[in-house]
Amino acid sequence: MVGIATIIAFVYIVFLRYCSGIFTWIIILFYHVLLAGLAYTFYNNESGKVSSYGSSISASESKNISYVFIALFAITFIFTCCMYKRIKLAIAIIKTASSFIGDVKSSLLIPIFILFLTIIALIIFAIGLVYNYAIIPTDITTSNYGTIYITPT
Repeated sequence: MVGIATIIAFVYIVFLRYCSGIFTWIIILFYHVLLAGLAYTFYNNESGKVSSYGSSISASESKNISYVFIALFAITFIFTCCMYKRIKLAIAIIKTASSFIGDVKSSLLIPIFILFLTIIALIIFAIGLVYNYAIIPTDITTSNYGTIYITPT
């Protein structure tokens, strides 16, 4: 199973190295198309039926929701245009990181090492928890005032 995951990771790294720019811009484009489609759908809602669960909203509420989506689309589109250089920088960082991982394959072992350390820490914690639970005396009584008394045996 680890071998299959490693092969998939290397294929994904190669994919990122050569297609990260296209992938990033397609995701941004789909996000904007989704917002525009939602705005269009709510704006052209004459019947008041938007939900498939049987609930309905009025045409004026639908128009108001469409205006919210239009505003969100405009704000995010302007934000994307302003962040063009930052997005290109992020794409370059993704390409560089994927080429580094492709060159230094031992860096894929770090998460596995951390996983084993986490498992060891959880085992130690569980042993300590069981030990602390085991040493609690069984003859504990409480008074009416909430004070705990341990009766000697």
